Amino acid sequence: MLLAAGSRPRRGTEFNPKQIMYLSAVIGWTLAIAALMAVFICSWLGAFALWPEFVKRGADRYSRPLSLTGIGLVVAVPGALAGIALASLNHPLMKFLGITVMTSVFLVGVAGSAGLCLRVGRGLASPADQSRPWMAVVRGGVVLAFICLFPLVGWIGVLGWMLISGCGVIVSARLAKAPQPVMAPALPPDLKPAVSEPAVERPDA
Repeated sequence: MLLAAGSRPRRGTEFNPKQIMYLSAVIGWTLAIAALMAVFICSWLGAFALWPEFVKRGADRYSRPLSLTGIGLVVAVPGALAGIALASLNHPLMKFLGITVMTSVFLVGVAGSAGLCLRVGRGLASPADQSRPWMAVVRGGVVLAFICLFPLVGWIGVLGWMLISGCGVIVSARLAKAPQPVMAPALPPDLKPAVSEPAVERPDA
């Protein structure tokens, strides 16, 4: 029925500005979190696409997570603190340098943690990995991204450990010595293959 002239709508049917504000905040946070998850997963995929062998070795290095965490703490924490200290100064150049240092530490951690994504993805193996090995990174990245959504533990603990251990992967890979080529043992003289001399044709007399 049409409302009579001058009548008011029923209570609760009018738009509440606070409800609209809360709804817009929920939608905004949801989209921001989804975008951040997509950024992380695409960064891990990019690291695997550019340095596949390095990421595979990084996945193997995660068999020793404590050592990676220790190396990462030695590198990442001082670097982040130095970046924060520089960014807090009033000089514009120091602020730019501090932001650059913090961004570099963050990107190094993300690139190194691509090995963790690959290791988790290997645990969820699929027959399609033979032709598309990057799918393991996608699966591991999705799992880790949702784990990081866990309140407090995921935001601080899991995400922080991923970045710190990722820095440890990069540093340990740089410090690791390249494998030396194995030289074949020399054969004794009596076992060396005989080299036949080419036959020389003699002119007919």
